[in-house]
Amino acid sequence: MLRLELPALVSVAEYPSVEDVCGWVPRRGSHPGRWLILADIHANWPALVAVLNHARGRYDALWFMGDLVGYGPHPVPCVNLFERLDVQRWSIGNHDLGVLDSLHRHSLVFRPSPESSQIWLDHRAQLQTKSETWQWFQARVNATPIRMAVRRYGVRGRRVQVFVHACPDDPVGAYLFPSDWANVLETLRALERQLGVNSQCVWLVTGHTHMMCLLCLQPGDSIPRVMPIQYGQPISIQQGLYLINPGSVGSPRDGDPRAGYAILDVGKAEVEFQRVGYPVQAVVDDMRRRGAMYPDSLLDTFLTGRSAATRHFDSVYQAHPEGLIPCR
Repeated sequence: MLRLELPALVSVAEYPSVEDVCGWVPRRGSHPGRWLILADIHANWPALVAVLNHARGRYDALWFMGDLVGYGPHPVPCVNLFERLDVQRWSIGNHDLGVLDSLHRHSLVFRPSPESSQIWLDHRAQLQTKSETWQWFQARVNATPIRMAVRRYGVRGRRVQVFVHACPDDPVGAYLFPSDWANVLETLRALERQLGVNSQCVWLVTGHTHMMCLLCLQPGDSIPRVMPIQYGQPISIQQGLYLINPGSVGSPRDGDPRAGYAILDVGKAEVEFQRVGYPVQAVVDDMRRRGAMYPDSLLDTFLTGRSAATRHFDSVYQAHPEGLIPCR
């Protein structure tokens, strides 16, 4: 399918409408084989539009890893779009719960900053101006179990997908940073025990860190292996235990401000990572117009794709013109 070439728009108002974007997303099939994996959209409408435009015709179903709201300036169109889409799975994120004022019931680890709390209030107020959309968002978040989701594929279910926003032990709070070898190792080993020794491969798909990465643990490995990523190139994930993070659509923190996403082909046992440019400056200008709740540090993160947490990424990967390469 041909993709519309979006111009370098400078105003969010110039972007395609929610109705237009709805037509880009396929209805779910009974046995989807290619999953579009999105995470951490964070109320960034231009980034979401850019990703869905770029991925058109290349996937069968959509799985969202959480945090539709928070940080960015456009909660209404993002939520309105998801209200209309056939999203097969949604792993609820901490910011989704924060806007509903229910995060405290689900995580003792995550502690929001004062700025995040103010942005949640602002997003709640914006969404409440669209009563049907607000009611849908409340119902959708409240109805979704806050736990990891498990799907089995292949002969005797030996391929296993595990989806969770943050990590299995704390689905919305704790972080699985790519540099935290001990934590990743312990998490993957625990999943192996929990899911059974008959699993040929386990794909643990997470978000939350806003850092695109692919780590693998094979039999006999003492630490997870860093797998190189080249954007647009399928990577075999046939056997072993894998940590897959598609990066963030709306606010990357891995040193690249472009929107990130992944496509997981469960039939071929392959994953493909992508980056897509969008007018970041226009989004930051919208954030500035919303007021002092958006500190300069958050604006800089949107513009540069970097934050204090990026050191967890830098110690494992380094930026490269053709994608990501391991940094040993």
